Amino acid sequence: MTRLHEALHDLAEEAPQTDLAGRVVTRARRRRRVRLLTAPVVAVGAATVVAAASLLGGPGRDTGPAVAPGERVLNAGALPKPLPGHQIEPVKYAYLDWCGTQRGARTGGCTQWRVVSRSGEQWLVADSLGSSPSTPGGSAPLEISADGRLIAYYRPSDEHIVVRDLLSGRVTVVGRRVSQRDAPALMFSGDGRRLAISFNTVGPVHALLADTATGEVHELPGGWVIGLGKDASTVTLAEDDGKRTTLVLAGPDGSLRRRVPLSPKLHFEALGNALASDGHTLLALPGPEKKGLSDPTPLDTVVLVDVRTGKEIGRRHFRLPEETSRLAYVVGWAGETKILLTASAIVPRRKEIMSDRAYVADLNTGRTQTFGTISLWASETDTTFGDFGS
Repeated sequence: MTRLHEALHDLAEEAPQTDLAGRVVTRARRRRRVRLLTAPVVAVGAATVVAAASLLGGPGRDTGPAVAPGERVLNAGALPKPLPGHQIEPVKYAYLDWCGTQRGARTGGCTQWRVVSRSGEQWLVADSLGSSPSTPGGSAPLEISADGRLIAYYRPSDEHIVVRDLLSGRVTVVGRRVSQRDAPALMFSGDGRRLAISFNTVGPVHALLADTATGEVHELPGGWVIGLGKDASTVTLAEDDGKRTTLVLAGPDGSLRRRVPLSPKLHFEALGNALASDGHTLLALPGPEKKGLSDPTPLDTVVLVDVRTGKEIGRRHFRLPEETSRLAYVVGWAGETKILLTASAIVPRRKEIMSDRAYVADLNTGRTQTFGTISLWASETDTTFGDFGS
């Protein structure tokens, strides 16, 4: 869920925006999607991260097996087969590689999302919209549930978000048509029973909350969902008028419960489900928002906020590898006391291999451990992690 693309150009891109959705979408896509720069990346300390923990196998080229034992680059082999209609094991990673290092027109299966299971087997999500020049940000979303059992993605054939249960093969269509130009962002609740759909559009647009079993949809009293907790019994949205962020609390039926101003001494930046399983503890960060690579501040602290008051209730500290802490971002909760973080890197001495690494930090102990690494032979990538709550 991170992006190094144009990280060196962050300051030039940070023009003021008046809507939180636009700012968060821009940040999320900038961090989640990675593009290899031709200029020397001398300022990126995270470039020393080595992709040693990747799952095996991969598509992206026209030779070799879909799962290649001993191969650490996920897309080093042929394109995998499409997802079957029957049961497969839960998935841990998903990625786009923009057809790897292929030159010229990029069309066909290599533009679509691919998922990687716990054991390393790969599948092509053949009915998904992946990389697309006509889509804002260059790609359509795909999200994996915390248990790795569900994936949600945009299906262009009927312009709907769909949820696929990988254990049963069942596909649920979300009951609201969505234009790919609305740049939807997706978020599962911790238990996978609800899916939030937020939009980056001009003008006021209501976010949606869908039942992943039935496809039933409720409109929410705001445009951008930042947390669903474990079961979406409390939905937390955010609004921003350019001066202050306001937390909007809603029920799963879309009913407004309250609006609470967020402390101006904090900022919100998580890319996933930032609301804890208790339904009221939100992840935030101290101080003003980072200003790209020119900001030397490492990521080593999160602030816990009570959504009912908008005020800080505590801070938790953790330690990431020094070379990655400046390029790391919070994704969201990964358990009762753990959070998921990601960081992007260029693999040393292999400038065409891009790497996204996820870490799990225990907020009780401050210890972090590597959750997984997605390494791709590509000049541009988009990645996401799941199965972190199992």
